[in-house]
Amino acid sequence: MSCIDRPVCDVTPGVNVMSSGNLTAYDRSSDSNPVPARPQRLTVELFEQPDSIAIRNKRAGGPWVFLLLWLIGWTVGCVFLVGQVITEPELGMIAFAVPFWASWLFVAGLLVWMIFGQETLVLKPDEALFLRTALVKLSSRRIPRDEIQGFRECRSKHTENDEHLWGIEMVTLGKPVRFAFRLPDRERAWLVHALNGFLESTGPDIDPGLRLSASGAHRSLLSSTSAGNEVIDLDDTLPGPPSETAWQLTEEVDGFTFSEQGRLHPGALGTLLFINAFWNGIVLVFVLALFGFMPMDEGPEGWEWWGMFVFLIPFEAIGLAMFAGLIAVMLEPFRHTKWCFEQDRIVQRTFWPLYTHTKSWNVAELDRLELRRSKSDSNSSLGDKSPFGLAFVAQANTDLCEIPNLTEGEARWLAGVVLELRPDWFGE
Repeated sequence: MSCIDRPVCDVTPGVNVMSSGNLTAYDRSSDSNPVPARPQRLTVELFEQPDSIAIRNKRAGGPWVFLLLWLIGWTVGCVFLVGQVITEPELGMIAFAVPFWASWLFVAGLLVWMIFGQETLVLKPDEALFLRTALVKLSSRRIPRDEIQGFRECRSKHTENDEHLWGIEMVTLGKPVRFAFRLPDRERAWLVHALNGFLESTGPDIDPGLRLSASGAHRSLLSSTSAGNEVIDLDDTLPGPPSETAWQLTEEVDGFTFSEQGRLHPGALGTLLFINAFWNGIVLVFVLALFGFMPMDEGPEGWEWWGMFVFLIPFEAIGLAMFAGLIAVMLEPFRHTKWCFEQDRIVQRTFWPLYTHTKSWNVAELDRLELRRSKSDSNSSLGDKSPFGLAFVAQANTDLCEIPNLTEGEARWLAGVVLELRPDWFGE
């Protein structure tokens, strides 16, 4: 899921954490504090029914007035360049205009989100529906109730006016849903409490660590976005994968295989398209001027030519790296990864167009499986990577291999299959 200006959540240090099976829980020492009170006036639209609760949040904040004024002036320049390209359709003029047009598209899209963006969450006893719109539907997601762990508050990594933004996160066995940034602290704390209360009243108990202690908004985060390891046995696994997983299980006569088909991430693609058009467009203008393809009388000569040539090298190198990133994102839907579990070894194969990478590990004296979380949550619009990994650890307490970029639900499901079909690997 991707959208314009989606913050990535970080954690607040200092929370005392304890292990609770396959869940992460808070130290409940602050539960004596009062429950958050409902503010007299809400900035969100709240719809409460006996069997559902819905929240509609309109995107607000940010320098949209300044951007609107900037865009008006920028539009005049872009229209002028369109006329120039039509009357003089030369390569140099087109290259000169591309960064201006790319900037206009980026800021226009950002303005549409700032002015018309809406986030809607509908929570029912059996599922949750989440929708982002800005004149048109940007993204939507449906999460089954049994995959919802609860709600908590989260902090964005980026800042506005040197301050972090705080929002609400719905924790799931798959990728989390983050929304409602820029709400007042008291309103956000009360909404988290109300959403968790609805989950408790309409379904199984949620993770107790996700229940809001009334110690304030900035202490309501779990440490589940910090690094950590957990040894997994069958009691800590899941019988099936999360609903939106890209992983599939294939059982064969002599083994079984987990396979994953790559997916296109529109947010990453759009961001890299803009960066490449802007940066490489500017660099291309200088390169064309260097070789005399710009509409000017003369290009540089002699030592001036060589000085400009050397000066452009680092900018060209950065542009090539950006272009390589764009190609990688565009090829991601064609990537196919397989983890094959044979009788005595594990084989990883990654298939790209015209290229296949294979790596294998002999399985001898495995000790345990570990669920690992990376130090920081990397669910960003560029990478969209999941922060969990499933590690295979040998009896010598050394890593054998690790399946990376999993959600927690995927990791627990994969671990359950391995422990059930290969118990002899772990001396069971």
